[in-house]
Amino acid sequence: MLIPYVAKYEKVVMGLLSYLAPYRALEDLTLEMKRIKSNQRQVYLWRDEETDNVIAIIGFDLDSENKAILVRYLSINPSFQAEDISFSCLSALAKEFPMYGISGTLEMSECLKKWALREQRTISEIIGLDVKKNEGQHG
Repeated sequence: MLIPYVAKYEKVVMGLLSYLAPYRALEDLTLEMKRIKSNQRQVYLWRDEETDNVIAIIGFDLDSENKAILVRYLSINPSFQAEDISFSCLSALAKEFPMYGISGTLEMSECLKKWALREQRTISEIIGLDVKKNEGQHG
């Protein structure tokens, strides 16, 4: 489940950010937290529904004027590393902002590409199932 950042999650966000190379230095981590607190950067947390623990964060820039989201990072607790969690975070973000296009930084491009391909396949499978159901009713 995707939840927006609030101050009570500051330490959790800092911990998850520290897994990412650009934020391992305290100075860089502190600067990113300032961006988050001042709403220059949006951060949502992913809460695992089974354990109720926050296990991932997704940081992005929100351009309301152009209806665009630029995903800057996605950090997952190493104990939960799985492509499915990344995809779930991105899918939930797309549902949270349905009118926004989603793109990412160069570092995020491979993850976003895989997610987009999976989403396309999922939609195609759903459409395919609907077509088969309709064919069965007419035939």
